[in-house]
Formats: sequence, structure tokens, C-alpha cells
Amino acid sequence: MAAPPSITMDNLTGTYVMERKVSDAPDAILAFQGMSWLTRQAISWATITLHVRHTKDSATGADHIDIVQKLTGGFEGTREQRIVDGTVRTHEDHVFGKVHGKSTWVARLADVGSERRDASYLSDEDRAFLVEGWGAEMEGSERVFLGYVEAESGWVAWSVWGFKEVEIEGVSERRWARHHVVVKPATGESKRARMYYDYLGPLEEGEVEKPAQDDGISDV
Repeated sequence: MAAPPSITMDNLTGTYVMERKVSDAPDAILAFQGMSWLTRQAISWATITLHVRHTKDSATGADHIDIVQKLTGGFEGTREQRIVDGTVRTHEDHVFGKVHGKSTWVARLADVGSERRDASYLSDEDRAFLVEGWGAEMEGSERVFLGYVEAESGWVAWSVWGFKEVEIEGVSERRWARHHVVVKPATGESKRARMYYDYLGPLEEGEVEKPAQDDGISDV
């Protein structure tokens, strides 16, 4: 189902499912990040649903994007808790261990990778993968989501989120998209993936409970 005009980067609240017909297979990038074979197999067969609650802090104005990922088959998903204010925070979970990262807004796609420290391992080809292929909506946007993560296990990741027209079986519809690049600085090797999500409808009551303390980041 296409994302309606009311669903934007200012308001992501809703329920989504990963559309495998057009998304890149996640196995290679997840293996690169050290995910176990068993977990990758579970992901490859499961339906992946994202329950998203997007709010704004009335005191600071920062966006809070809280995402609960659920997989069919009884496998444990992950939770993304992002505070989009550019502050570096530490997060630890059962999948990727301890990571340090931040979420921020950039004024345009061309600004992705402009921070010298954060982009020091990002090749021109990887940067192009993040910023190209978005279409008119994002190319004209002044609000582009950029996620940045450094894992203690040795990889660095960038993600850009937005909306674009995606064609499936001859029909072009507006979908939520996330472009991901993961780099291992020790070797310079990188992996890339683009993920697309169908909008299923409004967020159901109780699907995303407010966390005791948001850490502001998660893994891509």
C-alpha cells in the first residue's frame, strides 16, 4: 500500500512491512555486521513489520522516532529508539552489541557526508549510493534524516531515510525508503542495501510503548 500524503518525515507514525520484491536482500550487509547465520536465516524467511511512533519533545523540539520491529515465526526483533538532535549516544542490544551513534536532520541530500569526521571512511561511491535515486520529493526536501553509527565490533554505518516512488509489477507508488552503507575502516570494504516499506495503516494502540529512557540511536 502506498504511503499517503499525510505520512512524511515530519510524521512517520504508522505500521509498515518490508517489501521484499524491491528491497535488496539484507543477508550480505547483516553478515558484514557480524550477525549470526541462524539469525540471518530467520530474517530471510520472516515477514518484517515495523511499528513506528514519531513524536516531538515539547521542551527541546527534538523528534523522537521509536520503532519496534516484529518478525513472524516467533523470532525476536529489535527496537530502534532515535532522538534526532545530533547528540552521540551509546546503545547495546542482543544483535550488534555496543554501538555509538547519532541521528540528525540535514537540510538537503547534498549535505550527506559533509561532516569530515563522520564521513572520513565514506567513499565517493558509497556516498552516491546514499544520496542518489530519490526522486523529486527528496531532492527538493529541506528535511533529510541521516543516521550514523560506530560499532565497537569494527564497523561504521550510515543511513538516509525518505520517501520516493517505487515501481512494483508495473505500478509506481510512494514508499518509505532507507538507504544503508556499512564500512569496515580496517579494510575499507563496504556493503550497501536499499530497503523499501509498504504502509499498512495507523499505529495500533499499545504496539509501541514509551521506553523508560530513549537512547536516541539504533543499528541500521
